[in-house]
Amino acid sequence: MSFQPSLITPQQIYDAVSTDLPTDFFIQNIEAKDELFARIKATAKRRGMLSYSELVRGIKFDCPTISTEPFEITTYDWRGVDRKMMGCELALMTHRTILDTGCIISSVVVDSTQNAPSKTLFEWLCDLELLPNMEETTVLSFWIHQVKLTHEYFKTH
Repeated sequence: MSFQPSLITPQQIYDAVSTDLPTDFFIQNIEAKDELFARIKATAKRRGMLSYSELVRGIKFDCPTISTEPFEITTYDWRGVDRKMMGCELALMTHRTILDTGCIISSVVVDSTQNAPSKTLFEWLCDLELLPNMEETTVLSFWIHQVKLTHEYFKTH
């Protein structure tokens, strides 16, 4: 039987993410968190996709794990710690919103060179046993399903 992403419930995603919430690169300023959410929401409302660089451009982040001073991500030269911080924040955002929205809202955020989320996201979902494998058909069907759910949710919210 082939993988059916529609059978994975928001509660299953919430429960799985709860077991492995990454908090080592926690963004402390609520303004940055609110702006990230607003950009994702605006993109989903227009049924679009948003690159990671567009998501963070011009936002000052307060993340003591990375810097003692607020900083912006240099979007043409992402560091490993920048990627970790954003992965952490998008995972936390998923955890905060999945039960209300029914979708992984960060599914509309993509790597501009691949026009898809980072491979790290799908590896994490496999580690959480939400995806059975990293086969392209599995990953794409899950991601496409989440994008459709996100677009549909924000069409009316």
